[in-house]
Amino acid sequence: MVTGSGSARDTTSIELVAPLRENAAVHGHLERLGPGLNHVAFEVDDIDADLAALQDRGAIPVDEKPCQGGRPGLRVAFAHLGPSTGLLVELVDYGYRA
Repeated sequence: MVTGSGSARDTTSIELVAPLRENAAVHGHLERLGPGLNHVAFEVDDIDADLAALQDRGAIPVDEKPCQGGRPGLRVAFAHLGPSTGLLVELVDYGYRA
C-alpha cells in the first residue's frame, strides 16, 4: 500500500492487489480483463445513506446491504456504476460516527 501523509482521516492511499491463489476474489477479474483498475474505494461516514444514494442514481449493488469488514466497526459495500463506465466502487465506513 502506498500512503500519503496527514492524519488518519486525511490520508490518501493506493492499494495494489495481486491474487495469491486461484480462488482469490480478484483472480476472475484479472482472467477476464487482464491487469488494470479493479475498483475505486471511498471512505464514507454513513454507508447506508451513501449506498442508497448510489442506487438512486442507477448504481447496481453487489450485496443487498453493507458487509462487515476485516476489523471491528468496519463496514464495506460494493456497487457497479453501470456498463458504460465498467467501474466498481467500494464504500468504506470505519464507524467513526458518534
